[in-house]
Amino acid sequence: MISMRSPYRDKCKAMVASLCDDCGSYVELEEPKGWYLLWVKCKRGTAAELIQASADEGLIFPLGSICLVDKVRDDNHFRLAYTRSPFEHLHRAGKRLRRAFEKSFD
Repeated sequence: MISMRSPYRDKCKAMVASLCDDCGSYVELEEPKGWYLLWVKCKRGTAAELIQASADEGLIFPLGSICLVDKVRDDNHFRLAYTRSPFEHLHRAGKRLRRAFEKSFD
């Protein structure tokens, strides 16, 4: 697989760090090796339950299930894009998502 180009790799690392630092107790994720989206799993609650609270925090994302070919219901995953976002937004993404989790599940 072709590795990610440097600007995208740096943005990916920024978002992964933000999510791991601020949302580690709420999500599981792996840093992609050549993709432009993060596939994130909710440890608590479902992604469907998280959508409105996240939108209130300025984060809009699709459920992971809309991306599946076999259309198996998967309410625990969502996808986050990072390639077009400025670094300052990526650094704040974890804090915003943590607030959404806290509103929804704490």
